Amino acid sequence: WVIDIEFEDVKSMFDPIVGRIIRLIRSQLEACKDCTAMFLVGGFSESRYLRKRIKEEFKKSVPIISSPDKPIAAVVQGALLYGLDTAVPGDPLNRRTPDGKIFRFHTLIQRGQKVDVNEEVSDILRVAHANQNDMCMDLYVTRAYEAKYCDEPGVELLGKFTIKMPDKHLGLNRSVVYTLLFGETEIKATAKNQANGKEYHTTFELIFE
Repeated sequence: WVIDIEFEDVKSMFDPIVGRIIRLIRSQLEACKDCTAMFLVGGFSESRYLRKRIKEEFKKSVPIISSPDKPIAAVVQGALLYGLDTAVPGDPLNRRTPDGKIFRFHTLIQRGQKVDVNEEVSDILRVAHANQNDMCMDLYVTRAYEAKYCDEPGVELLGKFTIKMPDKHLGLNRSVVYTLLFGETEIKATAKNQANGKEYHTTFELIFE
């Protein structure tokens, strides 16, 4: 048997996925603002059609759009090299703590998610060290749909919130229920120590541009 599939039929199957990829790239570029080069890696980057669409969409905003000979191998090799040495170039030194760790952005509310006035959003946070005396919770905001690090372009500090964490004998078994209540002009933050029930409160003023 021979199945003859027209180009337009195949194109119609791929276009929705290609469109999602292009929208994701566009949102990343909006957050970055100053991108001079784009490298396409991964199995899907082997598609000439995808590479063509990306170049058509972003050739005016990104001077260099390129892909290695074996895009899928680039991902595997990069992951292997990073696993062998997590201090490879690309991790800014100022992101590292004295013990070599890197703190990442933890999203509570994502752009586009609807939140009613006086609606609460909560999460459970745990101490990072057994001998920790307090916990500092920095609240950041960004217009980007995704953020990985707090020092990325477009990520701004809204405020800091520090609470005491006694009961060091509990070690790492100490947690806090962190709650944000969204008002019309401000965000009220509450942190409740689950070990002793003590609550801490603060308010962050919303930024409107």
